Amino acid sequence: QKTVGKSPELYYLNALLSQQKGVESDHVIRLLNTAVKTHFAKVKGYPLGLEYFYLINPDFIMRIAQSMMIYAPSEPSLITDSSSNLLHNVSSVLDPLTHAAP
Repeated sequence: QKTVGKSPELYYLNALLSQQKGVESDHVIRLLNTAVKTHFAKVKGYPLGLEYFYLINPDFIMRIAQSMMIYAPSEPSLITDSSSNLLHNVSSVLDPLTHAAP
């Protein structure tokens, strides 16, 4: 099922629904990554200030990161695989928050 529009919130909600329906994790993670990309595309170019903090919506970013972490391994792995990619993605999602408000 496809989402209508390019709203990051819709991609996020679609990911949550897919997760609840038991859809494979790759699809859910793709939806979460798309939500992140569309969300940060809206914020791009804004100077650091009150409007930037309003638009970046830290709570939304944290919710996406938490949803991604569900699929992260609980134990470190010596083998480089998709789980290490996932952890890198979560780190890059949280990066703008830590740089804006250290």
